Amino acid sequence: MEQVATKIVTKLVSADLISEDESDLYNYGVQVILEKAISYAMIFAVAMIIHRLVEILLFFVSFSTIRKYSGGIHCKTFKSCLVISALVSFSGVMLLPLIEKQILTYQGGGDNVNDNCDYNWLYQQPKYRLERLRV
Repeated sequence: MEQVATKIVTKLVSADLISEDESDLYNYGVQVILEKAISYAMIFAVAMIIHRLVEILLFFVSFSTIRKYSGGIHCKTFKSCLVISALVSFSGVMLLPLIEKQILTYQGGGDNVNDNCDYNWLYQQPKYRLERLRV
C-alpha cells in the first residue's frame, strides 16, 4: 500500500500540485484513504453477498460515532487491520438474529390485559399475541 501511495504522491509532486516538503504528509493521507476505501469496499461486498447490507450500514453509522471519541485499536499492518475490522463489523451483525430469537414483546391491546388472554394464542390475530421483536 505504501508503494501505491508513494507513486501517487510522486505524480502529484511532478505535476506541481503539491510541494516536495508536503510529500510525506500527502503520502500518509493517500495511504490512509486507500486502506479505508479497500476495507470498506471489501466489508460492503461481503455484506451484499450475505444479504446484510442494511445492518452493516447501521453498524457503521453507530460504531463510527463511538469510535471517533473512544479511539480504538491500531494495528501495525493493513492486513491485520482489515481482518480485525471485518471481525468486529460482522460479529455484531451475525449475532443479531441469535439475539432476536430471544426477545419477545407483547402487542396486545385493551384496558385489561386479561381480556386478550387465550390459551390458543398461536391462532389469535397478530396484535393480540406475543410476537418476536423485528428490528
